[in-house]
Amino acid sequence: FTSFFLIIIYENFQGLDQISYFNFVINNTKDIIHFGNLDKLIDFNSPTVNFLLPLKIVNFIFNDSWFMQKLFQNLLYFGTIIFLLKTLSILDERLKDNILTLYLLSFVPSLFLFSSLITKDLIILFILSGCFYTLFKVKKFDTKTVTFILITSIGIFYIYLLRYWISVAILISVFLYVFLKFLKLINIKNRYSLCIISILFFIFCLFYSSFFNDISFKIYTEIFERIKVEHFFPEQSYDKLFLNSGTRLEVLFLYPEALFKTLFNPFLDKIEKPSLFLFSIENLIIFFLLILGIQNFKKINDETLVIFIFILMVSHMYLPIGYLNSGTTLRYAIQTKIFLLLILIYLNSNLL
Repeated sequence: FTSFFLIIIYENFQGLDQISYFNFVINNTKDIIHFGNLDKLIDFNSPTVNFLLPLKIVNFIFNDSWFMQKLFQNLLYFGTIIFLLKTLSILDERLKDNILTLYLLSFVPSLFLFSSLITKDLIILFILSGCFYTLFKVKKFDTKTVTFILITSIGIFYIYLLRYWISVAILISVFLYVFLKFLKLINIKNRYSLCIISILFFIFCLFYSSFFNDISFKIYTEIFERIKVEHFFPEQSYDKLFLNSGTRLEVLFLYPEALFKTLFNPFLDKIEKPSLFLFSIENLIIFFLLILGIQNFKKINDETLVIFIFILMVSHMYLPIGYLNSGTTLRYAIQTKIFLLLILIYLNSNLL
């Protein structure tokens, strides 16, 4: 009902990319300067071209149907919820049939809203939730496992075509999980400490490697281009947190605020705005659960540690731009916040 009817009100007042996506598909648009050659099925230089691929498939089967495009998004939404619930049942068997858990995950306002729109975020979230479920579900190597690995690899490759930095984060998470299981297999004590030290050492080596020097200009250019895009909005619509920071020390002092805003924006400071009210309440509840969950931090296991590190990686990838605009931050944060909520439900399972 929300996806097909209530969202029309939101669509009427917002200039949304989904209208452009649908028009590109039904009109078989060949070329748009901003998006590239849309006639291609896959283009390593254009995430939009790659995102249009499943929409083109849906349109090929159900000719020019807006209803079926929205139904496709609904299927991705339900698939995401199913994967999340199954992952949660792996973390704690007692939560398997908990109806409150179903409501908590299904009616997260930001997920509920953006699953009603045609965006890259939902299909990425669907694949990510499937990847984590598959990773934690596999216990032995057999034909079924090979099938899971193949499907997951295709999913990660598709994420790479849409947002390569997310694919890097999920790949590191997969290797980290395998590494933890290997350390457990050979009876290494203090596995988590060794894991954290290994990650910090890897980050140190990466920043001083020739590889990072080669790609850093591209990364900084993309960050600058995104900031420039945000500046098309009225000045009061975006935050200038890092823009006037002249030294690394100034950036370091602003880091905690930037990280908080990347995860929990909008917050109480935006609660008076009707369009952001529900999302401010959402972030307030998740932050409250985070505070409560700290006392149960000893419940952290291999699975939750891997998800938590994934959240930290993606949050830091978005940190240079994540605080700029509440609407943009809200959409980007879904890729981490829904998994953060998953961990918090597990840590606070005694409250359910």
